[in-house]
Amino acid sequence: MGMHSLFSVDLIQSYANSMLLAGDGVLSCSCDQDALSRLAIICQALKQNRDYTRAGSKFLFRQLAENLANHCEINAAFDAIPQLSQECVNAPLIIAGMPRSGTSLLQNLMSLDEQNRSLTLAQSLRPANSLDDHKKWLTEQKQYARIWSNTMHQLMPDMAVKVRMDVDSPVECSFLKRNSLVCDSLNYFAPLDQLWQYWREVDNVDERYRSMLRQLQILQWRQPGGRWLLKSPSHFSAVSLLQKHFPDACVINTVRNIEDCLPSYISLILSVRRAVFKNVDAISLAREIMQALKLSMNTGISAIECENKQIFMIDYDSLSHDPIASVQAIYDYFGLDYYLNFERNMSRWLKNNAKHQNGEHCYSLSQFGISRKKVEELFSIAV
Repeated sequence: MGMHSLFSVDLIQSYANSMLLAGDGVLSCSCDQDALSRLAIICQALKQNRDYTRAGSKFLFRQLAENLANHCEINAAFDAIPQLSQECVNAPLIIAGMPRSGTSLLQNLMSLDEQNRSLTLAQSLRPANSLDDHKKWLTEQKQYARIWSNTMHQLMPDMAVKVRMDVDSPVECSFLKRNSLVCDSLNYFAPLDQLWQYWREVDNVDERYRSMLRQLQILQWRQPGGRWLLKSPSHFSAVSLLQKHFPDACVINTVRNIEDCLPSYISLILSVRRAVFKNVDAISLAREIMQALKLSMNTGISAIECENKQIFMIDYDSLSHDPIASVQAIYDYFGLDYYLNFERNMSRWLKNNAKHQNGEHCYSLSQFGISRKKVEELFSIAV
């Protein structure tokens, strides 16, 4: 029996149920039919691939079970605590933009403002678990996050050069959106080309942001205070639906030369795929990523061309050259309070986190068999 046989709704639901029982001892995985239908679509797509590594297939299986368990816990939380829906997530700062365009640098710097609160790995893995004991939940989640982070680094040993994943460091809100079971970040792990249009259906994108909002409400109810600082490049292609659920959001959109952005992104996904599959063809992966990125960029550019005043554009070169001045420009644009102590914190962080200190991430178009001409043709821009 192949490793793809793990992708069964019944098996995943059973494992999710064991996670719920281990967490609180009260909940069972009686999910709504919509969630199980979404899971069935994902499982069917995953079964089309047969070349999984043992570790990779088990990781995906556990990830889906965790997403299903989280989905059930979120629904149960809102049923048990009606006031959760009254939690107001006011004027969050949301970093979007092209992948590998400086969004992580910006998030790390802006998280040093004491007025902001970032989503951490420890918070994001099981946001609605153990609602009756916040201290216990936080302690357990930090322990779990360390195990999760160590597993990821063992599975993908070269990722430390490309992405930091510490327990208390800011992480992407994709961790929350995955619990909707309609999150396109699953394509990082497997070539699910047949689902690209499905991920982008309006109802599915809407459900991603509805789920994300509900989880932020839970986290905010657990620990009030602070303005949310959130980050995910995938927001770039869904600005209108993002703003439906977060109408007063301040969106920061980073842009980078596609000639540099593209090979960096492919290199990142290649590291993930090599952990999940026995054989990965880098050239085929490059073609897949190019088409997906083109689709996302088309959608995102259409939203930005609407001259939305709640979106601030920032260039990667400017951000890299003078990060602190870039952050100050963001604060000036949105009329946010900017303090000297915040600037000192950023200066200290930049000094202690020099570029390439964990090794240099090297990449080029030619590495993936891509010509400048092909990029120009596909993206209709001069690189």
